[in-house]
Amino acid sequence: MKRNLFLVLVMLLTLHAHGQETKLSAVDSIRLKTGRKSVANLDIRVPIIKTLTKHMMENNDAFWNKPTDVPYLIAIALSFDSSGTVEDIFFSESLSAAKRQMLRLDSALFTTLKALDLHSFNHRDEVVMFPILFLDYHAKQMTLETGFIADYVNLWPQMNIRAKSKKLILLAPYYNRYGREIN
Repeated sequence: MKRNLFLVLVMLLTLHAHGQETKLSAVDSIRLKTGRKSVANLDIRVPIIKTLTKHMMENNDAFWNKPTDVPYLIAIALSFDSSGTVEDIFFSESLSAAKRQMLRLDSALFTTLKALDLHSFNHRDEVVMFPILFLDYHAKQMTLETGFIADYVNLWPQMNIRAKSKKLILLAPYYNRYGREIN
């Protein structure tokens, strides 16, 4: 049950786009934040990612010795209480041992993330979740030319007005292997 809930939350984050806000009717309202952010409207992801990255890079051989061309895709969810303070932080329970070591998922990370002052983002009684792709700056296999990174940051579809008012059903991510038949 927890895993299915997490998969739904990961899929919700995966439906991320840049700039507009969409209201979705379900039991409770779910908001997908989409659209480009202006410099004046700081993105909540920035302080979270900076904190996570700084924590990963400090005294962490698993981070510094990882293969250059291996990307890491994770999702993080932060649950806010009624005052807008972070009360819980979630990562996938099925992260590989290598990812757990790279992320350094320890009490110091959770304490630091909970201490962030994110009140100005007004996420009271909400869960904010988003995927993060970690890719080494020197990676050669997964580059901008392959189109993967552009596809990743533009993953959430833009919906028309009629679709925005309908219930959103999130399914678990699907891995589709394909190949050409050899006769």
